[in-house]
Amino acid sequence: MNLVMDIGNTRVKVALFLEDKVVFSEAFCTIKLKDIKLIEKREAKIDRVIFSVVGKQTKDIIKIQEYLEARYSFVLMNSELNMPLHNCYATPNTLGNDRLACIVAACTMYPKHNCLVIDAGSCITMDFIDQEGDYLGGSIDCGINMKYRALHNFTAHLPLLEGKIEKVDVIGKSTKDAIISGIINGTIMTLRGFIAHYKATYSDLKILITGGDALYLYSYLKEETTHIQDLCLQGLNIILNANK
Repeated sequence: MNLVMDIGNTRVKVALFLEDKVVFSEAFCTIKLKDIKLIEKREAKIDRVIFSVVGKQTKDIIKIQEYLEARYSFVLMNSELNMPLHNCYATPNTLGNDRLACIVAACTMYPKHNCLVIDAGSCITMDFIDQEGDYLGGSIDCGINMKYRALHNFTAHLPLLEGKIEKVDVIGKSTKDAIISGIINGTIMTLRGFIAHYKATYSDLKILITGGDALYLYSYLKEETTHIQDLCLQGLNIILNANK
């Protein structure tokens, strides 16, 4: 049994895998060692652990890492591990673990295909791997809630809006609707523009969308994308199995 942990900027995601099957998964806004011990009680057959950190290493995260390192065969996620791809990124040491894990999952699920992965979380990232297994890179944009906070924090009078708010007309007839239009419509139009570029450039393209805001954005991008829950966790499990 593999224990997979993804410490992101907003949430901590934990999953248990039996080979390539998820038998348990949960997301935490904050996580403590007692939560890990409860998961252990649920499944006592944990053999190996992969630990991926993108967000802040709090005291609780460090304590959990030390606990797991002492008990199990432990792998700390990094770009130098064995991967089923050729990493062409110019600065591989700065590449986010979550981006790399997602693209590993995509190329494993769709071998010999061009794949674009949209990860809609704290940031919205787009990453591309070609049909030869070459990871070429991608793009990073602000996520939905980050955009709401930026408008509020860097202006004197704009209110703070949060959440996956219902899409409005392009022409907002109030300040609230104008903000929603700029952020939600703007995000969707940006994604469609990138998707159109990749479709025009690469044939036989698979487009996957994942992350905390993915299901909401997928409702507007159903014709172009496939939604896959916990793509990052799937990729981390693949990487763990490739580094026995």
